[in-house]
Amino acid sequence: MKKLPDIMLTVGVVSLLFFGGYYIYSTNLFNSTQAVASSSRKPLVVSDSEVTDSHVETIHQETIKNDQANLNRMGTVAVPDLGILLPIYNKPYDEQALLVGAQQLDAKGKDADQATIGQGNFLLVAHNYTDGKKMFSPLQQNIGINAPYLVNRNAQDNHWLDGKKIYLANDKGLYEYTIDVQHTIPEYKTDIQNNTDKPEINVITCLEPDDSWRIDTHGNLSQKWSWNQAPSDIVNYFDLNKQQFNK
Repeated sequence: MKKLPDIMLTVGVVSLLFFGGYYIYSTNLFNSTQAVASSSRKPLVVSDSEVTDSHVETIHQETIKNDQANLNRMGTVAVPDLGILLPIYNKPYDEQALLVGAQQLDAKGKDADQATIGQGNFLLVAHNYTDGKKMFSPLQQNIGINAPYLVNRNAQDNHWLDGKKIYLANDKGLYEYTIDVQHTIPEYKTDIQNNTDKPEINVITCLEPDDSWRIDTHGNLSQKWSWNQAPSDIVNYFDLNKQQFNK
């Protein structure tokens, strides 16, 4: 029969191995999952083929079509480099709504009711499924790894998407936002919703595995077009004959 000190030592070693392994995994200490994360993302189809006026109008109508009961469709969001293409609805705290697309989160403060696509602080939320593919999962740099967003439990900014584009489409036209930072914010941080004078976007999803934190991908409006003036390659990102929603 083993002596109590031997049993305690065995338990201690096993615990150390388990928690040490989990720490290495969750912080990606050896950068072991980057290739997996990168290979899981398939960009949207790049096409600069000219689109006819009638085709543009068809795509236009698809981006704003109310296709879900009890949900008001705001438009469509695309992040081409990450393969994100999702309808935008208006129930950010409704679990059923979050299963079918991105949701607009209301801004707060001065003129908050006027914050919309292309104006003020436009906020979007969607789930992170920890697979690098579905909904807003591709926004996390490493699949299921807290780093580089949390390092030794300290929140960090991340710049791996700087310069990448977010495109939004609504009834009025198409809008290009340029990403400049990813912030790591606590779950209940609300000042991110404060409205702003300049047009910007905050795209929010859970950090995984520590979902008490959020990844906030921030961008500023860089260009906008009416539907009949938009470049064909931008319009084509929203063509459901070429692309598929990642939901």
